[in-house]
Amino acid sequence: LDSLGMLNAVPGVVVVAVYRFLAPLLTGIIVAGRMGAAFTARIGTMKVSEEILALETMAINPVRFLVVQRFLGMIIALPALTVLGSFMALFGSFVYCVSHFGMGPNVYIVGILDILTPTDVISGIVKSLFYAIVIVMIGCYRGLIVEGSAEEVGKATMVTVVWSTLTIIVLDTVLTTAFYG
Repeated sequence: LDSLGMLNAVPGVVVVAVYRFLAPLLTGIIVAGRMGAAFTARIGTMKVSEEILALETMAINPVRFLVVQRFLGMIIALPALTVLGSFMALFGSFVYCVSHFGMGPNVYIVGILDILTPTDVISGIVKSLFYAIVIVMIGCYRGLIVEGSAEEVGKATMVTVVWSTLTIIVLDTVLTTAFYG
């Protein structure tokens, strides 16, 4: 945009790209790969080693004992990570534009505030809430249905990451259409 003489449009483009699309999507995919796999691996290992059967024998509901805490934690953590990621992306863009292009800090901040709407911020948070639900449900479900050996736990973990990522991408398209369609 600098070569086109539209350097002042950079803050607006960055804020729209980050808040509407990139921050929720990238944060969701990264967390799905890390935490979705961890949920499946931990619960799947418990299933294979018959710890879940032991919970049921002690009249402890495995879903309540294993899934609810993960669900609540993810509902809190993923939106917080999305907000943090959005802020850090804007801060990085701010530092780059001020240092590399010589743009004034006030010009950058005004450019952001002119374009950013509450809908952009809320859409990112709502998307991340849906992604959190998807990650926990797929990760825990795949862990709870593992049968067999440790090799099956590895396969279930891989399937969790793939399904979570694909579901998040499809859900991103649907939610973006719902917000901005």
